[in-house]
Parts: sequence; C-alpha cells; structure tokens
Amino acid sequence: MFRSIIMRVCVHNHQEALHTCTLVAAYLGHNVEDRLVFSTYFCTHVPYRSLFFYLDISEDATIELALSWFRLMTKKGWTFEDGDESCFWGIERVKEALADILRDYLRSKTPSLEMMERIVRDTPGDIVARYFRHSVHEARTLREREDDGSEDD
Repeated sequence: MFRSIIMRVCVHNHQEALHTCTLVAAYLGHNVEDRLVFSTYFCTHVPYRSLFFYLDISEDATIELALSWFRLMTKKGWTFEDGDESCFWGIERVKEALADILRDYLRSKTPSLEMMERIVRDTPGDIVARYFRHSVHEARTLREREDDGSEDD
C-alpha cells in the first residue's frame, strides 16, 4: 500500500511538498521498520528530490521537516551495514538532499539559539562536522582577507 501511494506522489508547490514530506515521514515513523522499504520505495522510486526541491528553505517549517527526517533515520537505525549497499546509497542520497536543505537554510538566515541547539542535536554528526569544518575554513578566509586589506592601508 505504501508503495502504491508513494508512486503517485506529485507536488507542484512548497505547501504540497511540505505536507507530503511530513505525511511520508509520519507514516514511516509509525509503520515501517524495514529500511529496505524506505530505500527501495522512497529513495529509488519516488522523485524525492523533486519533493525536497519545492521546499522553501527560508521557512522554519522546512528545517523542522528536515530535522524530523534526520530523527526518523536515526530512530530507525537506517544506516549502512556491510552487504547492504542498495539501502546505503538510497539512505545516503536522502541524507545528502536533507543536508543541502540544512546548508541553504543556514546560509539564508541566522537561526535562533534554540533552533541552532535543535539542529546540532538532531542532525547526524558527520553533517554537523562537515558544516563546522566548512565554517572554520570560511572564517579563516575572511580573516585573511581582512588582514590583507588592513596591511594595504
């Protein structure tokens, strides 16, 4: 039943995408224990990228959705295990799409302290580490530019 419903998903705007992604996450959270179902039906047969594409990254509701998906994957334990590469790549593609949403959200606005705490708590450690490393690199680059500019004065 999940497969037949998910194969018919078609969204045309932000509200439809947000609603659909929320419903799919809720369904997966309550009913699907098998990550093969998730990775096979949602990751490979559903144009999930188009679902995520329509999300408005400037809205807090979008980041709430991304965080709920991260919590879902953590709760279900949907990670890589040896010999299970089809699940791994499907899950990784969704995780990367969610990471892109998070990155764009963080670039678009300065979140509240509460939101930052939730992002750090709910986002997988590898994604947080990647953004921290990237932020440190950007900070160093800005500092070097400022130092170079002050020497010219």
